[in-house]
Amino acid sequence: MKMALPRGMYPHPKTGVYWARKDVPKDLQKLIGKTSLKQTLGTKDANQARSAFHAVMKRFEDQIATAKKAYAAGTSMPVDYSNVVIEIEPQFQAGMRAIYENSPQGQIAKMREELVQAGLSKPKKDPVSLDELFARWKIEKKPKKNSEAEYLRAKDLFKQLNTDKPIAEYTTADARTFKDAILVKTKPDGDPLSHATRVKWFGSVKTLFKLADDDDLLTENPFEKIKLERPRRAKASKREDWEQDELEKLFGSPVYAEGKRPRGGAGEAAYWLPVLALYHGYRAGELAQLDKADVVKRSKVWCLAIRPSEDDQAEDAKSVKTDTSVRVVPIHSAVIALGFLDYVDAVKGKKLFPKIKQDSIGRWAGNWGKWFGRYRTSIGLGARWKDFHSFRATWKTAARGAYIPEEIHDEITGHDTGSVGRGYGKVPIPVLVDALEKIAFDVAIPKWKG
Repeated sequence: MKMALPRGMYPHPKTGVYWARKDVPKDLQKLIGKTSLKQTLGTKDANQARSAFHAVMKRFEDQIATAKKAYAAGTSMPVDYSNVVIEIEPQFQAGMRAIYENSPQGQIAKMREELVQAGLSKPKKDPVSLDELFARWKIEKKPKKNSEAEYLRAKDLFKQLNTDKPIAEYTTADARTFKDAILVKTKPDGDPLSHATRVKWFGSVKTLFKLADDDDLLTENPFEKIKLERPRRAKASKREDWEQDELEKLFGSPVYAEGKRPRGGAGEAAYWLPVLALYHGYRAGELAQLDKADVVKRSKVWCLAIRPSEDDQAEDAKSVKTDTSVRVVPIHSAVIALGFLDYVDAVKGKKLFPKIKQDSIGRWAGNWGKWFGRYRTSIGLGARWKDFHSFRATWKTAARGAYIPEEIHDEITGHDTGSVGRGYGKVPIPVLVDALEKIAFDVAIPKWKG
């Protein structure tokens, strides 16, 4: 819901350009020669119009105040006030300034200005609503659908808790109210939210207000002093490695042993995504969004390129989690032996896994990940911390067991070490090949059959 317009400001019904209007008191209409004072604000943008509106209304009020003085002095002849203003503009401005500065309103304004100059107060800001701030964030950040949905959900909760008002009027108490609501919020099944989910809710609104502060739309950021600390007893979500017998059960299940292709598994993605993740430590989202063109040859070696789309606004655009997620990784020889390159040759169209579709908020692995959760549970692998991301943990453990240097296996998995030097250059492909070939899993995986 957009913020209500100030009284006297309205859009022209035909052009949409905003105007300012001030009704003239009846006893002054003959003197001024008008029943109302009007002026265009010269813009269709509500925020720009608000900025101009207050100055125009101030001039209207000064005109009416001058007319009142003339009326009180006994002036009886009707005056075309607009012409008088033009003819005596310098004298009028000087006189009005003196009258205003000596009035109670002028004295209060002067005191406020002195407090601001002394650093004891902050100037008022133009009114901007929370919805307008959200729209500004979308234009500037161009978020993906899932991020936009998360921010929208958090913004609406904040507004519901603290009412809809200009963002400059929200206080630290409002930010604290929002934080307290998140701390007691539960999932649909009644379980408490994880700390990571609470951080998403809280961080979304905090980021919006940080943007407003950076754009000088606030006198004070209400979230500046409010922090969401991790509970001391909270147990972090930690994926466990797949054990040998669990891998044997997964790769001996109907998808592999019988060639079954459940509908939710998106065709051949049901076979290949776990295999690729096991041997390379990929994230599900990285694999699910791949294009056929992401299978590339570098230094005479077949690789997978994990990269965002050039047009990040395209309907089927790819994205990456962090800058270090962008990488080119050699394809493990075991994966090639299972028939991966044959599969790539057989794919028709742009996407490497064409039956995978984005979910309602734009996540490539959203629906497929839900299917994998159901499938592993159906074959007896429903442990809480054993999910698709466990392939990534399993690979990291194997890499450490093979004494692969941290820098190299972080390059393969796209982990950010926080090192400034890591931002320059890449590990050569032959070095990555040598490292990858040290990774082996003693599990029989039936070869892919086209």
